[in-house]
Amino acid sequence: MAEAHSLGAAVWGAGWVAGEHVRAFARNPHTSDVAVGSRTLEGARRKMVDLGLAEDVCRAYDDLDSLLADDRVRIVSVCTPNYLHAENVIRAARAGKHIVIEKPPAIDLPSLHAMRDAVREAGVRTVVSFVLRWTPLVRTIKSLIEHGTLGELVLLRADYWHHLTPQEWPGYAWAHTRAGGGSIMLAGGSHAVDCVRRLVGTATDVVSVSARSGPVRSAGGYERAST
Repeated sequence: MAEAHSLGAAVWGAGWVAGEHVRAFARNPHTSDVAVGSRTLEGARRKMVDLGLAEDVCRAYDDLDSLLADDRVRIVSVCTPNYLHAENVIRAARAGKHIVIEKPPAIDLPSLHAMRDAVREAGVRTVVSFVLRWTPLVRTIKSLIEHGTLGELVLLRADYWHHLTPQEWPGYAWAHTRAGGGSIMLAGGSHAVDCVRRLVGTATDVVSVSARSGPVRSAGGYERAST
């Protein structure tokens, strides 16, 4: 049972990844799940049932403003499609909520700047859900670097591979388009970039950056970048 002083957490967007956010809040002794929101009440309630959340403790919402008006909600996890992140985060920040943002935080630079400005003005805290930062392997490598065990860094390389098919990934419906997902680099490759930045740290001077990707296969269905 959640402690009385725990922070109430809400998940906005009840898709595939939302379940992991709900479970994380449930396991954290400092947070408790108090709300789940989706485009429809049916979707929100279905996610609550799937995750074993009781309706007398956790409320279902189909409107973001109503969820943000819930006084029990102190933290909001934004788990909506990529193209909605900026709008959702800005509204949550203006409502005074701390925010967990599914990656990528935005799909273009102006949206990212607008989010940054809203968060700074509101004085709330945010974190982007780059989960590799907390994996044992990355944490071990980070410790080895910080303690000088690996010596001077001259090259870091990260690869991001997975074997998800469109049929296995519910987000494919919007992520395969530039308007919905931004790019496959943002949808998946951003994990590798963030991992390298985490390991290098902000105090290290980056001399050069290079990247390589394979050809976009038409069978994958991803929109090609404009040429």
